Amino acid sequence: IKKSRTINDVYRKLEDEWETRIAMREVDPFDPEGIDVSSVDRLKDNKKALFIILGNGDYKAGDNFLLINITHEWYDQFLKDMFRVHHFSKSKAKRVRAMLNNILEKAEELNWFDSPHHRYAKKPTKYKPRNQKRAMTDKEALALSQELEYSFLYGNRSNQHGRSHAIDDVTESAFLMMLQYPTGIRWGEGAGVDVEDFDWNNFTVTINKSRHYRSRKISLTKAGKLRQEDADEGARIVPIPPKLMKHFAKYIKAKNITSGEMFTVSYESTLELLNKLCAKVGIPADIVDTKIFRRYIISKWQKLGTDSKTIALRVGHNDTVTQNGYGTFGDPNALKDVKMLQTAIYN
Repeated sequence: IKKSRTINDVYRKLEDEWETRIAMREVDPFDPEGIDVSSVDRLKDNKKALFIILGNGDYKAGDNFLLINITHEWYDQFLKDMFRVHHFSKSKAKRVRAMLNNILEKAEELNWFDSPHHRYAKKPTKYKPRNQKRAMTDKEALALSQELEYSFLYGNRSNQHGRSHAIDDVTESAFLMMLQYPTGIRWGEGAGVDVEDFDWNNFTVTINKSRHYRSRKISLTKAGKLRQEDADEGARIVPIPPKLMKHFAKYIKAKNITSGEMFTVSYESTLELLNKLCAKVGIPADIVDTKIFRRYIISKWQKLGTDSKTIALRVGHNDTVTQNGYGTFGDPNALKDVKMLQTAIYN
């Protein structure tokens, strides 16, 4: 056992493997051993959060953390501190724990570490950390929805006469968020949709791609990566309200598109407009992010009596309780439910 080995020594080995897997995915998008650049970016974010803990707040100091320091007692305290000291959300704690476990498993494989504390320690279990953001109230949501519609109609050339204007970042951002508002889709999922993903006969949109908020590259979601013969079982199909149909038609006409991608706007532009509009209608800044629509729509589905499994399928949650959140849902009540939802969130 190499007692002088640091956790960063192991991490560099993992990075080398990721580069190989990225190349495999570029050669064959359906290679199960491949990995997307966006996935690696998320892993690196988790590594940064982990190393900040290991370095007692100093990211660089975390590089020098010795593997030999990791005991069963240390690991148990590490899991508790993610909530008590660092106030991580449950999902972030699970991601950071997974990164540490990946590093420790790699260290075992290299014969640099032989105490598998990560295999028998309890998982993080705290469900509602103190920094969890609340959903919008109905009053806040309706006010924001109205501001989005106004921004969509008038963009940067807003005026009282309602004259037409060219599509700009404000218009694109507003319409993207108008899609997020009644569906709860993530920003990247909305930014990645094509014209062909919309089915206005059945009032649904198919989610199988996502645009990365940093690189802006579009990649397939889990549903889109399934084998072709499983495609009908893999697409996530989300109900959308009939109210959006006229805005959709106006948008693609103004942008002069009939097929292909709909959005080129950046994450930063969308977030800038969202912050501006939320401040205007008095929504507290501490609940404002691009998941604000997601939290709200989940709360509305719950209040309408929709079962948790169906909600998970519609919004793309993926866990053992709700089964596979990326499967096509057999949802005979979707159209009826979405009409009820439309009444609840727009009136």
